Amino acid sequence: MSLKTRILVFASTLGAVGAMSVAATSAASAETICEREAAANKLPAGTILCESIENFEVSGSLGVKKLNQSVELKEGTFNGYVAFQGISPVKGVIGGVTAAKPFEASLKIFGIPTKVGLTFEQVGTVSGSLDSILPEGTPSCEALPEFPCVHETIPTTAKIGFSSITILGLKIPLNCAASPVSLPLEENLLLFQELLNPSIGSHFVGTTTYPKVKCTNELFALLNSSLLTSLFSGPGNSYSLFVKA
Repeated sequence: MSLKTRILVFASTLGAVGAMSVAATSAASAETICEREAAANKLPAGTILCESIENFEVSGSLGVKKLNQSVELKEGTFNGYVAFQGISPVKGVIGGVTAAKPFEASLKIFGIPTKVGLTFEQVGTVSGSLDSILPEGTPSCEALPEFPCVHETIPTTAKIGFSSITILGLKIPLNCAASPVSLPLEENLLLFQELLNPSIGSHFVGTTTYPKVKCTNELFALLNSSLLTSLFSGPGNSYSLFVKA
């Protein structure tokens, strides 16, 4: 089976999973992301094959180095597409948006069990790339010619907000946010067995810097800004993110 045929077969599988997700929501959303982007002339130039990524789950954790703890990212989704511009070697563009509902994270602050209300919002849209790794195979992505290995890069910027803090049973509303956080998501992975396999998908790990936190429109805005910055901001914070159906 040729590489192009294998891509078409796996693309059909991915499309079927996406179609099931769409059907489960509403008939109004039956038009795929690729179809909408094509109709609006927004697909990258030279696209020869486009596959929609519909309602893929985004999960994982964001580390807080100063607290030696991590925050579990909850109820995140990614909607976008993979636009192939070449088959052999593989070349493509990944576009889309990550969204997450407001959630609470359980942490210990000064040894006291605490719940922190958080928001995670992507800034702008993702514009990533997909390229064959030549020669095939690296220590983190062993591959044979019939199982191509690709390098996936999805530079993402997100705004992390603080909506509340609950300590000793007292919930304090907050209106705080850090400047946008850079998540340089990239990895080497097998095209068919991982990236185009909806049950496995992509897994990104790395570290990032959390900027200072600024609170506004509240009585103790300056104090809260300083406190949250001292607890959360700084370099060397790990992240581990999964994107799959």
